[in-house]
Amino acid sequence: MSTDPTMPAPVANVSDLSPEQLQKVTGEIITHLQAPDTVDRLAEIRAALDAVPAPPWQWIGDRRTRVMLTTTHSGWQYVLGVGRPLDSDGEQAENLDGSPIWADLEFRHQADGAKYATLTPARELAVGRTDYDPDTIRDIDNPVARWMRDSAQYVTELLAEVDRLAEERDQAIAHDRQPYPTQWAYDHACEALEKHRQRADNAEAERDGLRHALKRAALSLEHDPASRNCQERNMPIHDEDCPACDAQAALQAEPAREADRG
Repeated sequence: MSTDPTMPAPVANVSDLSPEQLQKVTGEIITHLQAPDTVDRLAEIRAALDAVPAPPWQWIGDRRTRVMLTTTHSGWQYVLGVGRPLDSDGEQAENLDGSPIWADLEFRHQADGAKYATLTPARELAVGRTDYDPDTIRDIDNPVARWMRDSAQYVTELLAEVDRLAEERDQAIAHDRQPYPTQWAYDHACEALEKHRQRADNAEAERDGLRHALKRAALSLEHDPASRNCQERNMPIHDEDCPACDAQAALQAEPAREADRG
């Protein structure tokens, strides 16, 4: 099988490449995409696509007359159709009743179970609009016909993918050429630092709120004879359920915790 000598050699699995090999392959692909022949060929393809009606396209027509390929927008612009054959006098042929005779397209088609493909009239391959209106054509059930119908859309999507990859390539090149840290890395680092700063501010605000609530609770207990601490009530053994003792212990321990944070 012949290959393009300007393209890099095929790779079985990108994950198996070393960083040096990956950089080399990437460079070869970029070089190929920037080659004059590739750029010129893409320009030719774009020009050819611009010269035809914009996709999507659709097969329409009437099984009793003719089949046409048209756009599905802008009022069904004609892309491809068939004309009327001429008789021996050079006039457009007509049926005995005077109705026009239309030519028909033929597509390479291989029926199910057939050994060979043959040229089959489009009318025989046509897909009707509905079961009750089978003569109004809305598609042709044939691979060649489908390719003709979808080819412009395929090219449009492939060119869009080429443009996307080229933009990614340009961004990667610009990323590698700018001084480090890159703007992207700097912005994300700043976002992370800001997130941690907000978390720290919220934690300090919560701590200050708890400290204020604790002081208020201690003050209220000092003025409540029934809730004064064990020593003031001359209790020989510390009562573990004494709220005043707990509040005072927490207040006494607060300076030590502040020193540890510092």
